[in-house]
Amino acid sequence: VARLAPTASAPAGPAGAVLLGAAGEEPIAAVGADGAALADPFRHTADLVAFLRTPGARKLAPVPGPAPVTPLRPRRTLRRLALVG
Repeated sequence: VARLAPTASAPAGPAGAVLLGAAGEEPIAAVGADGAALADPFRHTADLVAFLRTPGARKLAPVPGPAPVTPLRPRRTLRRLALVG
């Protein structure tokens, strides 16, 4: 959000938890929990900002904290058969 703030026209950034939309590794839009948005004025970001404001975008956001661990299943041993002929 700090990289995006100098390019945006809004003086204050979004408050609370922030969802960030990026193109590659460059942030182009951010929407806070309060609904306030920052967006790169030199890119087409209206659709991205609209998406970041939907409940579906919040569900896709990673949850802070350690990643859930998926237990490993035991491997089945594969037997290779050689055909002799």
